[in-house]
Amino acid sequence: MKFYPAWAEINLNSLDENIQAIRDEIGSNVKIAPVLKHDAFGHGAVTIAKRLMQTKNIAMFCLETVEECLALRKENIKVPLLLLSEFYEKELPLIMENNITVTIYDLEGAQELSKFAKKSGKRCSVHLRVDTDEECDGIDMDEFKEIYAQMRQIKNIKIDGIYTQIYSSYSDDEQDRITSQIEDFKTVVEEIPQKQRKSILVHAAGSECLFKYPQAYFDMVRPGMTMFYKLKSTVIKENGQRRQSFEIKPIMKIKTRVEAIYNVDREVRQCLGRLDLTESCQRVADLSIGWWDVCYLFMEKDGYAMIRDKKVRVFTSTQMDRVLIDITGVKDAHIEDEVTLLGEPDNNFADSRETLEFNNFRRILHTGERMPKRYTNWSEHAIEFPAFVLYHIRRELPKLNELLDDYGNKSLEQYLASLDVAGTEALEPKEDMAQSAYEHTLPLFGAEIAEEVKDYFTTPDCLVYTALHHGVDFDSNQIQSNLIYYRYLQRSGRSSTIVPMLSCGGVDMSSATYPRGLECYSTVTPKTDNDMEVFRLPIFDNRYSNMVVYDTPSYTKEMVEKVIDALMKDETRAFLKEPVLDVFLSVLKNDYLDPYIIKQDSYAKQASLLNHRIQKGFIDGKTSPDFIYLQMEDIVTDLIIKDIQKETSLTWKILFNDKVRREVAAQLDGETGCWTKTALEHMIQNPQEKSTVRHHGSYFFWGINSSKKRIPLLLEEHEGKPYLITVSGGEETEKWLLSPENISFLLKEKRIYPGVFMIMFMLKFVRGFALAGGCFQIEYTKKMKTGLCKALRKFSKLQDTAEQINLAMDDHYINGPMFGLVEDAFGGYVQAGPAEILARGGIKENEFHKLLNISFHDAAMIGTLTMYSDVFAQKDRMKNWHSELSGGLEKLYQQICLS
Repeated sequence: MKFYPAWAEINLNSLDENIQAIRDEIGSNVKIAPVLKHDAFGHGAVTIAKRLMQTKNIAMFCLETVEECLALRKENIKVPLLLLSEFYEKELPLIMENNITVTIYDLEGAQELSKFAKKSGKRCSVHLRVDTDEECDGIDMDEFKEIYAQMRQIKNIKIDGIYTQIYSSYSDDEQDRITSQIEDFKTVVEEIPQKQRKSILVHAAGSECLFKYPQAYFDMVRPGMTMFYKLKSTVIKENGQRRQSFEIKPIMKIKTRVEAIYNVDREVRQCLGRLDLTESCQRVADLSIGWWDVCYLFMEKDGYAMIRDKKVRVFTSTQMDRVLIDITGVKDAHIEDEVTLLGEPDNNFADSRETLEFNNFRRILHTGERMPKRYTNWSEHAIEFPAFVLYHIRRELPKLNELLDDYGNKSLEQYLASLDVAGTEALEPKEDMAQSAYEHTLPLFGAEIAEEVKDYFTTPDCLVYTALHHGVDFDSNQIQSNLIYYRYLQRSGRSSTIVPMLSCGGVDMSSATYPRGLECYSTVTPKTDNDMEVFRLPIFDNRYSNMVVYDTPSYTKEMVEKVIDALMKDETRAFLKEPVLDVFLSVLKNDYLDPYIIKQDSYAKQASLLNHRIQKGFIDGKTSPDFIYLQMEDIVTDLIIKDIQKETSLTWKILFNDKVRREVAAQLDGETGCWTKTALEHMIQNPQEKSTVRHHGSYFFWGINSSKKRIPLLLEEHEGKPYLITVSGGEETEKWLLSPENISFLLKEKRIYPGVFMIMFMLKFVRGFALAGGCFQIEYTKKMKTGLCKALRKFSKLQDTAEQINLAMDDHYINGPMFGLVEDAFGGYVQAGPAEILARGGIKENEFHKLLNISFHDAAMIGTLTMYSDVFAQKDRMKNWHSELSGGLEKLYQQICLS
C-alpha cells in the first residue's frame, strides 16, 4: 500500500472549544448552522460533522453541493442539511430522497421544485435567499414581499428559512455599507407576517460577521472558516464601542517528515540556484510535501516551519511535491524527523502566520485535501470512532469503498447472496488444479475428504477462497472470515461440510497472523501501547521467527511440552481468563501432541491437520464445517511445472518468451504483489540497507535460502539470457538461469516458490477461477489484470488472450468483515478469535445465522480492529487507536456480542 508522506493532524478538542466560544458570544437563543463546504475547508466534513453533532443547538449543516450533502447522509448523519447553491433539475431526485433543504433564489426555482415534489408525493423544505447587495445573488429586496406571498401559495414546498450573504465584512472601509446591508435585510424580514415569522429561521452572519457585527446574528449564525482558524479581524464594534472578540484556536497542524538532508556545497548551491539561498544557509532538509499542500507558505517571503522546536525558513520555490527548509541552525536534525508547517501556537509551536487576512485564509482551503488526516481527542465521543476509522480506510481502498457504497445497508447474508461467481473461460484445464488439490489432501485427510475437495474445485460455480495465511490459525479475522465463507457455501446449495481453502505459506513465521504459536484477544491485563495488544505464546522460538511458513520444519513434542509448562506458571496465567487457559491446554495436549500430527515432515502439514481439528468445534449444531487448509504454493507449483512443459501455454510465454516477459515485467513494475525494479537494484547495490527497503516485491518467484528465510529475486539479463538473482543482503548472491528445466528443478527442491502474482496468474487468469480474498487482494488483482492485459495486447497473437483475461471479474471480498465481539476485562470490546469461540463452547447454529444479519457496513466497522493496522504503518496510526476503537464498539455490542 502506498501512503502519502504528509498528514494533517486535527485537534477535535480545539474544535469543541471554538464552538463553545461562538456559543458564548452569540448567546443561548441563537442557533448554529456550521458551514462544511469544501470538505469542511480541508478538515474532513464527515468527521467534523459527527463531532459537531454532540454540540447543543446545532440546527443544521450548510453545504455547497448535493454531492457534499450525500457524503454526510451516507454516514448516517440525519441533521438537517441546507444546500447553499442553486440546484440542478437532475439533482432533484437525490434532494428529495435524502431530505435536503434547498435554497431558493427566485420564483422559477420554487415552481420547478414544486412540480417535482408533487410527482414524488413529498414536501420539500426551502430557505429563501435575499439579494441585499450587488455581489449577492437571490430575490431582489424590492420584490421580496410580492414574491414571498406568491411562494406561500406554491404547494409541496415549505418555507423554513430566509437568509442573505454579507460579503467584505472584514474590511473596516466597508463598515457603513455592511451596516446598511444588515438594516436592509432587517426591513425585508419585518415584511413577513408575525405568525409566519415565528416558524422561519432568519440568518445572515457567516464567519465574517461573527467577529464584528452582532446585529447580524438574528435566529442563527453560519460559522465556516472561523470554526477552524483565527482570522485577522478580532475587534467587535457594538453601539459605538470596541471590544475584543472571542478567542478562536487553530485546530489543524500540517506535518511531514524529513526525507533527506544535504550539506550546501558549491554543487548543491548551483543545483538550487533558482532558490533564494542565503550565504548563511549551509544545510537543507528535503520534505515530501508540495505546493498543493502548503501553498500559503509560498505566498509569503517569511514562510517558515518548525523542526525540533526550532523555527526554520521554507524556501519559496521548489518542485511541485518537494519543499526544502534551511536547517543550518538545527544541528541535531535527522532524517525521519517530524516537521510542522502549519501548527498551533502552543508547546513552542508558532503558527505559520500569527494572523491571516481573509483572502490569505482562502489560500489554505485546499490544505490537507489529498493528505491523510489524523484526529486527536476522540475519547469523549468514542462511539463515533469506529465509523471514523472505517471512513479513512475507505479512502485508502477504492474497491472496498465501492462495495460499502453498494452493500453497506444490506446484511452480510444479503451480501453473500449477491455474489456472482461465474468464472471465465480457462486457458488451461481447471481439472489440473482439482487433481493437485486431491493429491495434497489425500495423504493428510484420506480418500473421502480428498474426493470431496476435488469435486468442489470441478464445480462450475466454484469460488476459490485465497485470503488466508498458512499456519495454525488463531487469528480472529481469518477465523470469522472462514465462517462467512462457510455460510456462503451453505447458501449456494452445497450440502457437504467440507470447506476447501487455499492458504499462503509464503509468509514469515512472525507475520501478523502469528503462525509461530498461540494467540488470544481477551486478556485480563490492560492494553498499554498504541497498537492492538494480544496474548501470544510462541511454540517456535526466535530461531524460527524469520523462516517462511512454506518451508518451516515440524515442531517437536519437546517444543509443545515446554509451552504447556509455560502456561502453568503464575506469570503466564495472570494474563489469561480461566476458560481460555483451559482451551489452550486442551488443544496442546489433545491435538498438538497427537502422534499422527507430530510425525508429519513439515509444519505446513501439521498446521493443516490442526486447523481441521481445532476449528471443528466452532459451530455447535447438527453439522459443523470441516475446514481444509491447502497451501496454495504447493498447488500453484504443480500447475506451473505442468504448464511450462508446453511452449504454447501462456505461462511458458510470460516466463520464457523474452519479448513477452520483458513487457509483462515492465507493466507490472511497482504494483502490489509484483516487484519494484529500482528497489531491488538498490538492495543489491546497498546490501546493508536491505532491511529498510519496503515494497520491493520479487520477480515471479521468491527464493528460500539455507536458513529457510525468503529472499527476493531480481530479474536481469546477461549476454542475452535471463537470470533470477537473489537479493540476499550480505549473503552470497546466487544467479539462476530462467529456463523451464531450472524453474522445475528449483520449485521441486523448494529453492523457490511462486509469488503473489504467479499465484493469481495461475488461478485467476490461466485457470479462470472466481476468487475471494481480503481488502488488499480485491485491489491488487484488478491492477494485475490491467497491467497483464496491457502487456499482452502489444503482441498480435496474444490480443485475443488479453481480451479473454480482461473478462475476469473482480475478486470478491470475504476476508475482512467480522461479526463477533466479546467483552474484555476493561470496559472495551475485542474481536472473537478461536480461543474466545472455543472457550464459550462454540457458536450455536441458530445464533450464527442471527449474527450474520449484521449490516455489511457494521461488519466492516468491526473489521477495522484488525484492518487498521494492516492498512496504515505504525508511524501513521493514531495514538491509542485500539483502545479508542474497542471502546467505541459499545453501541454494536448488544447486537453482535458472543455472550
